Amino acid sequence: MIFSEVVCAVDVGTSEIRAALITVTGVHLHEIAYTRSAEQQRPTFDAEVFWTDVVNVLRSLVAGRVGLVIRNISVTSHIGQVILDKQGQSLIDAGSWSDVRGVEDFQSRIDDDSEILFTSGKPSLTGGGIPLLVWLQMKHPDLYSRVRWVMAPKDFINFRLTGSVSTDPTSAAYTFGYDVRHRVWNDEIISIFGLDSNCFPRLHNATEIMGFVTRHISDHIGIPEGTPVISGAPDGTLGSAALIGLTKGVIADIAGTTDVLMTVTSNLARLGVQGV
Repeated sequence: MIFSEVVCAVDVGTSEIRAALITVTGVHLHEIAYTRSAEQQRPTFDAEVFWTDVVNVLRSLVAGRVGLVIRNISVTSHIGQVILDKQGQSLIDAGSWSDVRGVEDFQSRIDDDSEILFTSGKPSLTGGGIPLLVWLQMKHPDLYSRVRWVMAPKDFINFRLTGSVSTDPTSAAYTFGYDVRHRVWNDEIISIFGLDSNCFPRLHNATEIMGFVTRHISDHIGIPEGTPVISGAPDGTLGSAALIGLTKGVIADIAGTTDVLMTVTSNLARLGVQGV
């Protein structure tokens, strides 16, 4: 039997889940696409349904595929936030990129939005991990007391695959609690809102291995136990970076439910932040 080495690539967009088995030379051996329900495409969505949909796609992708050696699983997804309890179960509806829960309260408690833009690289127009935790703290303190983790949707998938909790720098920046210049969690911002810094995952670069497929998941999906899982990053970020790499003077536009624009710069003043 001839064995083919492949990567299992998963892309969870707002409207569709896509997965593919791709050889190390870039040949697509098999692809699956699944349209998410209308309920799952809203600003808030059910994280458990989200996970079930991903499981079904992965199971269908690898079913009956003999002679394949899966070198790793790489997951990307739309931005958003999932909040889990100590048992790893979702506490509330997860938030997608357009979720605004807690944004007004978040903005009312910071003196200058440009400072948030300077540290996290993200303007507070839509939600993130800190606004959602602030909202939960104010609206549902009983649930807030049970919070263990806040993470991006792709980190939630990685957690369920491996049992390990981590995130990448770009996803961390979307929480508003990450300092992009020093590449660490911003304890000052986190403490301003009275949040527990232990709720924020450890950090891995997007291309690093963050964990390995567990026996339970292997039995459930069909992907071999011990398969490495790559940390990954938001879908628009990875798509843009793949297009332009480190090339300056160009702009990448990744169009989907939303557009992601990326350019490479060494001049942070171009962000429009005063005092840079």
